[in-house]
Amino acid sequence: AVSTPVRIIDEPVKLGWDGETLMMEVHRQLELPPAVTDADPALLQSGIDADLEVFDVAQDPGKRDQLTLLTMQFVAATNTRPGELDWNAAEALLQQPSGIPVAVGRSIKNAATSAASE
Repeated sequence: AVSTPVRIIDEPVKLGWDGETLMMEVHRQLELPPAVTDADPALLQSGIDADLEVFDVAQDPGKRDQLTLLTMQFVAATNTRPGELDWNAAEALLQQPSGIPVAVGRSIKNAATSAASE
């Protein structure tokens, strides 16, 4: 309907459980982080090449790359429920964001036994 409020969530990488299956959904980022255009004067004085782009990921979440977002989502999804992720499948999804949930892992019944057998 007209004038219906809409909330847009810019979360390009999502992981979650569907039963025993770890699902991943990847979307295009709505906004790209701004490019670094000016060299930091402190870097210039230190002799470091001014052509290098320096990003402080911890201070600006918008500059985190998708692999970092994936890792953060995996840690959150497996915080209380052990699971394993097919990193190759997950990285392939990062290259082709479709917005469609895809199975990329599974739960682990006994994390200690599973880790010992690898």
